[in-house]
Amino acid sequence: MRGPVGRAEAREAHHEQRPKRRPDEPENPQPSQPRASERGVDIRTILRRAAARGGLPSGLCHGPDIGSEALHSAANGRCARPRPPLPCRPMHFRLVDRFLELTDQSAVAIKSVTAAEEYLQDHFPGFPVLPGVFMVEALTQAARAVLEKRGVPRAVLGEVKALRYGSFVRPGETLRVEVSLEKLRDDGSAVFKAQGTVLRPADPSAAAETAVAGRLILRPLRT
Repeated sequence: MRGPVGRAEAREAHHEQRPKRRPDEPENPQPSQPRASERGVDIRTILRRAAARGGLPSGLCHGPDIGSEALHSAANGRCARPRPPLPCRPMHFRLVDRFLELTDQSAVAIKSVTAAEEYLQDHFPGFPVLPGVFMVEALTQAARAVLEKRGVPRAVLGEVKALRYGSFVRPGETLRVEVSLEKLRDDGSAVFKAQGTVLRPADPSAAAETAVAGRLILRPLRT
């Protein structure tokens, strides 16, 4: 066991091994802070790769560096500035403007496509056209109206068969929708033959071109 004298000698030897403090150095130095260029966390390379795969808008790749303090604050749930809430609006697209004919067996309706449609801004930039899924929705809404005439107030699209797309429908043109009931099944579902054609005001004498065609199966909504 080392005595008091031995412990004192050990402390003196330890202090002699430590580097001497410069006259202008503080007694308790703080850890050095990284330079501003070192604090920037470069995640733009990752964002660019994600944008190239189509996972992110390219505009996210060209902003300023993100400071490590901001990242740590965000990770710990502490944000310097509160973010405004995202707009939450109910989404309901009415893809039938009016019915030309409507019975409990068939329907004829039209949908006029205008440049004011919000979804055309991204479909596609520089070449706006009515999305194909919206054509199917227009057919579905017309078929649902036929079922409502038959006392089925709530029906949903269950299946699409033999779906074919043809001509584009651009702003200023009209989609003419025609649906006819083919069969009512024992399970309550209904099979419709459906077709959408393009009407072009710029060339009214031209023959109508098929934009979408297929068979729809609508089923009563079960709650």
